[in-house]
Amino acid sequence: MDWALRASAWKRQVAVKKLDNLLAKMEMVVANFFSDGIVFVGAEVFDRGVASLGRADRRPLVEDWVAGCSASCFSFVQMLLRKCSWLRNPPLVCAHGGESSKAFPNTMAAYHIALDSQVDCIEIDVSRSSDGVLFALHDSYQKLSNMIIRVEAVRNFDSHNMGRDLQRITGNSSSRVGYFSTKEIKDLHRRSELNDINVPTVEDALKLVSSSVRQVVLDAKVGPPSYERGLAKDILSTIERTQCKNCLVWAKSDSLVRDVIKLSSNVTVGYIVMNDPSTGARTNLLRMRAAGVVGAYHRLIDDKLVKILHGRNRKVFAWTVDDEVSMRKMLYERVDAIVTGNSTLLQRLMQDVGTQCLEEGFSLSA
Repeated sequence: MDWALRASAWKRQVAVKKLDNLLAKMEMVVANFFSDGIVFVGAEVFDRGVASLGRADRRPLVEDWVAGCSASCFSFVQMLLRKCSWLRNPPLVCAHGGESSKAFPNTMAAYHIALDSQVDCIEIDVSRSSDGVLFALHDSYQKLSNMIIRVEAVRNFDSHNMGRDLQRITGNSSSRVGYFSTKEIKDLHRRSELNDINVPTVEDALKLVSSSVRQVVLDAKVGPPSYERGLAKDILSTIERTQCKNCLVWAKSDSLVRDVIKLSSNVTVGYIVMNDPSTGARTNLLRMRAAGVVGAYHRLIDDKLVKILHGRNRKVFAWTVDDEVSMRKMLYERVDAIVTGNSTLLQRLMQDVGTQCLEEGFSLSA
C-alpha cells in the first residue's frame, strides 16, 4: 500500500502571502486541516471572508484567534498524530497460521490465501513429532499461557481459537504432537471429520512462504516428551535447509530462545511478554539482550511499553489481535507488527483509517 501516492492525491495547496503575520499563520494551520470554506476556532465558526479582512480590520480578531485557535489546533493536531502517525511506518500485517479466518490454520490453503492477500508476514507454529520432524501445527495450550488463553476465550469466542490444531483434528483434548509419529500426523486427516486437512512440515511451509513475505515468525511450541531437548538445533537446521533469511524464532520458553541464541548469531530471536499465570503480573519486559523482537500480548501494550522497548532497539509484535477495536488500538500505539487470525479485517481497517487520515490532511513527512 503506497501511502505516499495516496497522500499526493489528497494534498491541499494553501497559499498564504504574509507568513510573518500571526493571524495568517493560524489561518494556514487551520486551513490545512479543515474545509476550504470555513475556519473553525474553538467552538466558533467564521466565514473565511471575515478572516481575510484588511490588515487594520483584522487586528482586533487576532487575540480571539490566538486564544481559541491555539488550543483547538493543538488538540486537533495531537489527535491526528495519535490516530495517523503509524502511516509513516506501518506495522507488518502478520497472518497467524496463514489466513485462519478463511481456512484451517497452519495449512497450505491458509498460507496461500494469506499470500494472495499480500500480507507482510506469516506466523508458522512449530511442533515436533515423536521421530523428530517439525510440523506446522499448533499443539495444546502451554502451561504458561493457560490463564491468558482462558480469559481471551471468554472475551472473544472464536471457534478457530477454542482448541489448538491437533486437538481439533483428533477431537481429543489430551493429544500431544510429541507422541505422534510423522506417519500418524500425515494420516490424521483420514481419522478426522476435517478430512480435507493436510498438515505440512515446517520445511514445506517455509519453502512456500518465505520468499513472498517480509517476515516469517516461527512460533516454537515446547511439549512432552522431549520438551526443549534438541529443539533449537532442529529449528535452525530447517531454517538453514530452506535458506530462510527472514525467519524470526520466538517461544514462550525462554530456555529454548536462549538455546537458539547460543547456537546461532545469524537468526533473529524474540521473547514473549504476557501475564504470569501464577501471579497475574506481567513477565519481565527487558530480558535477553540478544533478542531483537518482543512478542507482547496485545492487552498489555500501551504507549509506555512501546517507548521502553523501542528505546532498547527492540521491535514490538502484538499478538493475537482478532477484533477491530484492538487492531485500531495497536495502530495507535505504533507497534511494529500485528499478529492476527483475520488479516483481511486488519488490512481493510488500515486502508480505511489511512484514507481518512490523508483526507484530513495528515502528512507522511515527519
